[in-house]
Amino acid sequence: MKQILAFLLAAVMCMSLLTACGRNKTDDRQETTPPVTDEPSPSAPSTPDEPSTDKESTESDKKDDSESIPDAMTGMMLKADATLEDIVMKLGETLGISMPTKVDDSTLKDVFGIEPEWIEEYYGEYSAANTSADHLLAFKVKEGHVEDVKKALEARREAIIQGFEESLLEQLEKARNATIVEKGNYVFFVIAGDVQNDADKEANKAQDIIDSFFE
Repeated sequence: MKQILAFLLAAVMCMSLLTACGRNKTDDRQETTPPVTDEPSPSAPSTPDEPSTDKESTESDKKDDSESIPDAMTGMMLKADATLEDIVMKLGETLGISMPTKVDDSTLKDVFGIEPEWIEEYYGEYSAANTSADHLLAFKVKEGHVEDVKKALEARREAIIQGFEESLLEQLEKARNATIVEKGNYVFFVIAGDVQNDADKEANKAQDIIDSFFE
């Protein structure tokens, strides 16, 4: 009888131990399992929209450079491949010049009354013959001195006129029709052409030649 009671007691103790172990395993599983929440998982950051291309800006970049030049400056800028010497040479070929002599710094001041510091660059030829009034001069003038150069050229024109008043009436008429052309900071002085032709037509030829070198 005692053996039976001991056996039953041992069986109850084993059952208790098994029950306790089962609970511990269940608790362990519950502790290691992450809690499930209703919060949505974070989504990937949205990519900002790419800026749209400005068609108008693209089209404006394709416009010809000449359209960006202010209207006031149109025809006042020397073409990139042109020089003052080119213009004087063309004038000489078309209108003619007798016994041409190049202008230098000395004659610029002593003959024409133009201070070299007024000028950025220049090229000119005038007749060395005392029987000709021919002058072909081209100047790129520094800012603020255009009027100074024009006044000096007007004075030179008057001196030539006085020199021919008593003789060579054809050259006198040519000097009286001298052309001073101003193109921005460029100034040209032209006494040339066939005196047998209309003076205005000869002056227009000079103007057209000079204009052809500008944009």
